[in-house]
Amino acid sequence: MTTIEWAVLCAGLVIWYAFHEWTSNSGRRKAWTEHQEWLRQHHVARDRREREILERLEDLRVEVDALRTQVR
Repeated sequence: MTTIEWAVLCAGLVIWYAFHEWTSNSGRRKAWTEHQEWLRQHHVARDRREREILERLEDLRVEVDALRTQVR
């Protein structure tokens, strides 16, 4: 093989490899994006539950304070 043929072969391999990586990475990007969305939804739900629990604890604290003043 001549130098030009080797250069064409190498260029073809580089282009094939780059295309292969680009297409496989797009699948990984999609999976990563879906994973990030799932995490965001999970954190939003967790934050909402935490907020509800903290509000309930505050309500209970107020009730306990009211009962303490009634007992005294």
